[in-house]
Amino acid sequence: MAVYIGERKFVRVDSDLEILESNFELIGKRVVDVGCGYGGLTALLAPKVMEIYGIDHAPIVSEIVEKRSDIRRNEVYQIGSAENLQLPDNYSDIMLFIASFHHIPDDAMTAALNEIVRVSRNGGHVLILEPVSEQGTY
Repeated sequence: MAVYIGERKFVRVDSDLEILESNFELIGKRVVDVGCGYGGLTALLAPKVMEIYGIDHAPIVSEIVEKRSDIRRNEVYQIGSAENLQLPDNYSDIMLFIASFHHIPDDAMTAALNEIVRVSRNGGHVLILEPVSEQGTY
């Protein structure tokens, strides 16, 4: 996968975790993973950050908490939506939307963008990675 971040040239990466580790300081950061699904990336980031929230609108989030015995103290899962994040203002240093932003309904997009601004700290980062197929985009 190739990624372009800000002014940087394309970087060859093999995973979402590699993108994060090579472009962001993670130690001591509060991260929000919106559209976390099964929480794979959320769990991988937990030992590297101060606190991480995995948020997904699907009930799968409840199953994560019920079935995993290795959830760290700094790893929190919530059922929720991008347009109504249950987090305080100026909370997040890094907000992630990994293959999830296209799931936000068109009529909720403005609310979701407002929530990103509200929850992000001044100087924070938002990373949106979306899949692109050869037959079109989402």
